[in-house]
Parts: sequence; C-alpha cells; structure tokens
Amino acid sequence: MLIETAKHNVITAYSGKEGMQTFDRFPQVDAVVVDSQLRDMKCEEISKYIKSQNPLIRVIALSPRDELPKNVCNSDRVVLAHDPAALLSLLEELGSAPVL
Repeated sequence: MLIETAKHNVITAYSGKEGMQTFDRFPQVDAVVVDSQLRDMKCEEISKYIKSQNPLIRVIALSPRDELPKNVCNSDRVVLAHDPAALLSLLEELGSAPVL
C-alpha cells in the first residue's frame, strides 16, 4: 500500500505462477518485485523468465533476512522485505534512472 500511496501503479500477484501469467498480460512494466521465499516456485525461475522476455526490466528481490545476500533470485537488486520505505526509495530511484 505504501507504493500505491506514493502514486505508483501496482499490479499484484499472489503466487509465482500468477505473477508470470500477470507479466505475460502486462509486459510493459518498469520493474518486477519478487518475494525470495515463494512457495509455489523458485524465484530464480521467475527472474529468468522475466529477463528472457525483456532483459531491460529490473527485477527486485525481497529478502526476509536481516543481512542482504549479494544476489538473491538472480535479481538486479535486493531489498529487505520488512523495509517498505527502502523498496519505495529504490523504485523511485529506478524510475528516474535511464534504462540501458
């Protein structure tokens, strides 16, 4: 809700499978946020699929750990799941950065 309150459009999925189906329907997103602890599939699968469809889309992994591993889910960036302000800040930073 914090992200929506900050005037960002959010498309929500409640599983990895639903997330991939939703991405297929709405591929023109700026970034994808993936929970690193999905129950129905590995987050690496989702990241790999998204990058195979569009390598320019940034994938952000949410990690529940207090320490951020360098690479979670083969993502571009990692944010602590319990820090929504950090996620919002990262999305705003990415929104102002040119896509290369």
